[in-house]
Amino acid sequence: MARFKPGQSGNPAGRPKGSKDRRTDLRKQLGEHSQAVIDKVVDACLVEGDMVACRTIVDRIVSPLRPQTEPVAFELDAGLPLTQQAAQVLGAVSEGTIDPSTGKSLIDGIAGLARVTEIDELSKRLDALEAATNEQA
Repeated sequence: MARFKPGQSGNPAGRPKGSKDRRTDLRKQLGEHSQAVIDKVVDACLVEGDMVACRTIVDRIVSPLRPQTEPVAFELDAGLPLTQQAAQVLGAVSEGTIDPSTGKSLIDGIAGLARVTEIDELSKRLDALEAATNEQA
């Protein structure tokens, strides 16, 4: 069971004015000693073989690898219903025209489009109902 009712903040007053951010204080304290800290971590990695220190350095220097995919081209009939478009994507995956990761991304995009389309349709229906109600009143 939830502690707070929906829409009710657990901290309605927020952080008190004038309270300090601990991260800012730490950065200020570290400021003049930052090079010494860096040297110590590098030394722990290179001299002592401390793998935690090595990982810390690598995580900060090397950006995480992200999957790279080449652009693909295949036939997609945009005039078909979204479910049939998704089926076309699955067909392209099964034929090897596109890789499964790209297929998943495309189907996720189609699903997002379906949600947006659904919201548009619901909005139109709501507007029509409101117009009909106003005419009857």
